[in-house]
Order: sequence, then C-alpha cells, then structure tokens
Amino acid sequence: MRKADKRKFPRLSFNVDVKYEVIRGRSPKAKESQSKNISAGGLCVMILEKVRVGTLLNLEFSLPDSDTTIIAKGKVMWVEKISIYAAESHVSYDCGVAFVDIPPGDREKISHHVMLNIK
Repeated sequence: MRKADKRKFPRLSFNVDVKYEVIRGRSPKAKESQSKNISAGGLCVMILEKVRVGTLLNLEFSLPDSDTTIIAKGKVMWVEKISIYAAESHVSYDCGVAFVDIPPGDREKISHHVMLNIK
C-alpha cells in the first residue's frame, strides 16, 4: 500500500515558511524551514538537519492570506534524505510531521484552507 493511501486527510501542496524547534534537542533555538504540503493531520517540511522518527517539534507557520499564526506540536513520522545540487552539493531532509497538539480551531482553519484549494 502506498503512503498516500494510508492518509486520513487530503493533502495540499503548500509552500510557506515554517519555524521549527526540536523539543529537548541540543539547540533549542527556532530554525527556519519550508513546507511542501499540508493536511489537517500534519505537514511535510524540508529541513537542513537530520532528525529521527519520533522527534517532537514545535511548529509555527501561517496560512496564506491570514494574519493568524498557527502554533502546533508535531511528531516526526518519517524522514527522507534529499540531495540538492546547486553551486555546491547540499543535503536536506523531507520530514512528515503529524500534529499531536494543535488547537481545534487551527486544525479547522487548515482543513478549510485545504478543501478550498485542493484540485
């Protein structure tokens, strides 16, 4: 069964800035990242540091055309190493993150955004 077939929520391509912080990590400083897709259940985020499955993250991002910042806690469900080639070789990681603590109203806003924009 493909990964997409296991999902409970529809996904939407979603490229926005995401601030993340590894909970109980060595560097508790928030870092900048970029999302790839989102659903009411979580998001895929591209980061430059390797994290393990099960890692908890504090997340902060905004939906397009919204003044509201969404703050959630997520759990890394999968990690995939991605090589990026530009002037020099770089490595990043796509991380599937499930929301484990998010205000119900924020989850509804995400769901509404996805349903309005999915094609």
